[in-house]
Amino acid sequence: MDHTSSESCVAFESFPAAAVRDTFDSSPGRSRGGATDAAILAEIAAGNLAALGVLFDRYEAVVRRFVGRFGLRDAEADDIVQLTFLDVPHAARSFDERRSARRWLMGLATMQVRRHRRSAARRAEVLLTWAREPVQGAPTPAEVFEILESRARVERALAGMSVKKREVFDMIVL
Repeated sequence: MDHTSSESCVAFESFPAAAVRDTFDSSPGRSRGGATDAAILAEIAAGNLAALGVLFDRYEAVVRRFVGRFGLRDAEADDIVQLTFLDVPHAARSFDERRSARRWLMGLATMQVRRHRRSAARRAEVLLTWAREPVQGAPTPAEVFEILESRARVERALAGMSVKKREVFDMIVL
């Protein structure tokens, strides 16, 4: 299906998102008119993106606080929260209605944080690889000594950092 076609845009724009939001209570897990978190997630799984907005309104602050505990910068936490909710339409089909939507969302957020950290680790490894690449041309003995000393200082500094400080360094530098 072409999401840029005028038909799909018109269909989505004509959907009464405000009406859907009004039918759901804003308190997590509670229902008004039968709209529990499980019902909202079922609607999302069926393609109702207005229901995703309701879920976002209910849990965005909770997910943001949870992600904030991982020691990420504000911009990174914003990205993780956004990625978490962008993952919901794909993952909603696997939601078990006997479980808590709040914990399920935190699980999705945790997976996003892990992906983010693995990506940062890969970028750090690329930087170290670049630092180890030989210099083009024929360096003088003094240049070779300086390069080796610089590389050794960087590697000692990185090796001396705790895992948490290394992750912060990777996030800032990369």
